[in-house]
Amino acid sequence: MAIDVDKTLQQVVRQLEAERGLLDQRIAAVRAVVDGSSRSTSVAEAPRRRRMSPAARREVSRRMKRYWAKRRAGDTKAGAARTQEAARAGQEAPKTGPRRSRSNKTVSRKKTASRAATKRRARAKATKTRANAATSATQA
Repeated sequence: MAIDVDKTLQQVVRQLEAERGLLDQRIAAVRAVVDGSSRSTSVAEAPRRRRMSPAARREVSRRMKRYWAKRRAGDTKAGAARTQEAARAGQEAPKTGPRRSRSNKTVSRKKTASRAATKRRARAKATKTRANAATSATQA
């Protein structure tokens, strides 16, 4: 019984190439988990927020201070009208500015806490997805 060495070697080469392809996939999955990047998985990342420069922040601060100074002085149209009405009636000018009831503050805090919890859940889910992708790639 004669063994065809060429055929046997070609078969071995094909098997090794297939194994190398699997190893490349597994290495890529592990690197993705380690690096934090997910080329092999499609996890949606939150868009990065643009940051304000210190100069822009100072300008916004100055603008808001001027705005609120005018509001307190009654220079805005609504504020001026209320101040004039109060002056005619011989009363003190009403204070202007945003007014919130206590319940609105509570609702606002609850919304903020809810948003934070949602973000935590999303981060945990993304981490699990990346870990699952890595383990499934290593098992394949």
